[in-house]
Amino acid sequence: MTELTRHEEELHVETEPVQVGAVRARKRTEVEHVSEVVSRGAEDADVERVEAQAGDSGEIETLPDGSVSIPLFEEQIVVSKRLVVRERVIIRKRSTTEEHRSRPTSGGSGSSSTEPGTSRSRSSRRDLHLERRRERGEES
Repeated sequence: MTELTRHEEELHVETEPVQVGAVRARKRTEVEHVSEVVSRGAEDADVERVEAQAGDSGEIETLPDGSVSIPLFEEQIVVSKRLVVRERVIIRKRSTTEEHRSRPTSGGSGSSSTEPGTSRSRSSRRDLHLERRRERGEES
C-alpha cells in the first residue's frame, strides 16, 4: 500500500497604504475695494379690494392697464323651503233619516215637538228651531 500526503496552499492578497509624496494647497484671495453707484430694481404690489359686480365671470382677468383681477370666493349657506303634498283628507257627505213621534206642545200655535224613534216630522227646519227654543224657555 502506498501512502500519499496531500498539501494545500492558500494565497492571501491585501493592499497597504504607502506614502509616495505630498501635495500642499493654499487658497489665496485678492481684495480690491471699489466704490461705484449701482441701480437696483424692486417691485411692489398695490392691492385694491372692490365689490363683485352682478354677472361677474368668476375668472382671473387681465385688465386694460395690465393689472390682474383675481376673484375671491366665499361659501354661502342656502336654505329653501317648498310646498309638498303630505296627505289628503277626504270628506264624504252622508244622509241619514231619523223617525220622530210628534206630540203637541203648550202654546196653541199648532206646532208640535218630536221625539226620536217615532214617526217622521213634517216641520220645516225653521219651525223645528223655533219649537226647540220655546221648549228651553227662550222666546223669539
